Amino acid sequence: MPQRIPMPQRLPLKVSCLLLLMLSACKASFSTPAGSSQVSATPLRLPVVHVQSSNLPTIVTIPGNVNALPNESVKVSPTVAGTIIAIPVAPGQRVQRGQVIAELDTRQSKAQLNQATAALKAAEENVAQAKANLQLANSDFERYRTLYQSGAISQQTFATYKNKASVAQSQLNAAMAQAQQARASRSQAQNQLQYDIVHSPISGIVASRLLQVGDSAAGAGASPSTPIVEIVNLDTILVNANLPADKPANIRVGENAQIRSVALPGVTFDGTVTAISPVVDPKSNTLSIKIRTPNPGDKLKVGQVVSVSITTSVHKGALTVPQTALVPDPNNSQEKVVYTIQAGKAKPVQVKTGIQQDGQVEILSGLQLGEAVVAQGAYGVPAGTAVKAVTEAKK
Repeated sequence: MPQRIPMPQRLPLKVSCLLLLMLSACKASFSTPAGSSQVSATPLRLPVVHVQSSNLPTIVTIPGNVNALPNESVKVSPTVAGTIIAIPVAPGQRVQRGQVIAELDTRQSKAQLNQATAALKAAEENVAQAKANLQLANSDFERYRTLYQSGAISQQTFATYKNKASVAQSQLNAAMAQAQQARASRSQAQNQLQYDIVHSPISGIVASRLLQVGDSAAGAGASPSTPIVEIVNLDTILVNANLPADKPANIRVGENAQIRSVALPGVTFDGTVTAISPVVDPKSNTLSIKIRTPNPGDKLKVGQVVSVSITTSVHKGALTVPQTALVPDPNNSQEKVVYTIQAGKAKPVQVKTGIQQDGQVEILSGLQLGEAVVAQGAYGVPAGTAVKAVTEAKK
C-alpha cells in the first residue's frame, strides 16, 4: 500500500504576522549602510536654560580650626597653696567674671587673721596710751618751763621734765610704728583669706576640671599655679586657616569670610580676616590666616575643623550656564561642548570655560547671552536631534 505523505500544518495567524515583522526588520537592517547614525524624528524631552549674565565670585576655600581669642581661654589657678574644699562649678557650666569657682581650706587663714586682728587692736591701744602719756608729759614740760624761766626751779629739775616729754614722744612714735606693722600683717592675713576663694577672671564656659575636692592646690612639689579649672569664652572665636603658598589668592586683611562646619549643615558664620602671616611654614608650605567671627550660641567649639570661604574678587557680567550643561567633546576629550538649541534641534558647540562656583560655570567663548542650551542629559545625543524643552532647570 502506497505511503501517505503528511501535509504541512497551517501556522496560526499571529505567528505568521510576527514572522513577517521580523523579516521586515532584518531587511531594513541590511539596507542601512554601516557606520551611519539615525536621528529620531520624535523630539527628545530635555531641560533647557538660557545663557545668563551673572556676577560670579572668585572664592577661595581652605580648611581651618576653631580657637578661643587670646586671653579668652584661661586655666584658673589659686594664688596660694591649700587644700580644695569646694568646686561649685562643673564642665559645660557658664560662669560670670568674678564668680567663685573654687574654695580652699580657710581654717588656717582665719586663725592668722584673728591673730593679726588681735595684734592690731593691742597696737592701737598702745598708741592711745602713748598719746595720753605724751600729752601729760608735754603738759608737765610746759608748766616746769614756766617755773624754770621764773627761777622757781633748778635747771636739773627742768631738764628732767624735758627729757620725759622727749621719751614720751619716742614711745608714741614706736607705738605708731608697731600699729602700722600690725595693720600690714592684718591686711596680709585678709588677702590670704581672700586668696583661698578662687574667682573666675573671665566670663565663659567651664571646659574642664583639672583638680577635685580634697586635692592640694599646690600638689606634691608643684607651685600654687597648679590649675583647678579651665574656662573658655566662645562668644567670639578665632579661626586659624592655612592657605597653600602655591595657590593663587589675593586675600587681604578686612575681607569677609564664611565659616561652615559639616556638623552644622546649612549654618554659615560671617567673619573677617584679621591677620595674614608674612611667613610661609616650610613644613606645610602654607600661610597662616586668622579669621575672627561671632559665635552665637557657642555652636562652634575649640578644636573643631571648619571650612573657610573667602571671596577675593567678583567677575561682573560673566556669561554662565549650569555645570551640568558641559559634556565632553566627542572629537576631543580634552575639550568641552554645550548643546545649544537651534530651530528645535540640538547642536554641540565647543566652549572655553572660566570660574566655576555654586553649580555655575563661566563661559569665556562659544556662547552668546540668551542662547538656549540643554541644561543636563545631553551626553551622547546625536547632533541634529529634535529637542523639546520640558522644564527650565534651576540655576
